Amino acid sequence: MLAVVGANSSALTHCFQDHRFWQIAIPIIAVAACVCGSSGCATLSSRNPVERNVLAARHSSQQGMAALDRGHLVQAEQYFSDAIAQCPDNIDARCQLSECLWKRGAHNDAIDHLSEALVISENDDTQILVRLGQMKLEVGEIEDAQALVQQALHSSPDAAQAWQLDGSIRYQQGRYQEALASYQRSLSHAPENVETQLAIAEIYHRLERPGRTLATLTNVERSLPAEYDNQRQLTLKGTALNRLTRYEEAVSLLTAAVQTETPSPELMEQLAFAQIQTGRYQQARQTIRRALPLANSEQNRAFQQLMTQMAAKWNRTETQVR
Repeated sequence: MLAVVGANSSALTHCFQDHRFWQIAIPIIAVAACVCGSSGCATLSSRNPVERNVLAARHSSQQGMAALDRGHLVQAEQYFSDAIAQCPDNIDARCQLSECLWKRGAHNDAIDHLSEALVISENDDTQILVRLGQMKLEVGEIEDAQALVQQALHSSPDAAQAWQLDGSIRYQQGRYQEALASYQRSLSHAPENVETQLAIAEIYHRLERPGRTLATLTNVERSLPAEYDNQRQLTLKGTALNRLTRYEEAVSLLTAAVQTETPSPELMEQLAFAQIQTGRYQQARQTIRRALPLANSEQNRAFQQLMTQMAAKWNRTETQVR
């Protein structure tokens, strides 16, 4: 055995001393080193700084999303801020941070971060364009919102959310027929969107088309989730029934509505009106008294008019009885 080892050792020594061996071995060693460096041998060297920052930013964003899921808004905001500090071009982190800021009322900061995300995306992200437009509309910057939605529609003409925003802008401007056309265009791309259907019902309400209002709301009811806050829908439906002189149905619908949740003054105004029309004067008086502390000056005037109307009807009834 020792003789074999000795023989092999002698052969290796001879091989290393042969220059032809190195002419073949050196290129092989070089290739192996390159492969090792590019594919792996990652344990032998640390990652480059850019890659480390990207990975750290991704981890911070994941922690931010987890904090959001737990309802920890402030903690989520900090994680997304960390992600941006680690990787300033992180569009998703900027979008999420913007939403956190918006939820806690820091609207200007939210708009700034989302605007920066839009710049990073080279002004070519439809979702960011639409969301930024929604924010601009909510803070009253209608011209900016309009420019953003036009840009979104130019790049994505079939985007349902963009058409919905276009409808909301035109609605705010009082251009109801144009708003209706935009909402209907949005609905053609997203037929089950409840918010768009309710917006269409609002326009029919504004245009005093109670039949169309009622038909739209009846269709919406089929797709409303159980937890949906439908007070506005009930108010619109009650108003439509009143306008169609279907007062008994309005009383039944609106009485149930005010008993199940904290009613709005507008809802109670419609209930009081229906109660007066059906001769339920005592109930109407109670409804108005309940509503007055919650009503603004304009609604107060409406309730005063109802009281006057009720008094006139009451007097006529008393006269007829005599």
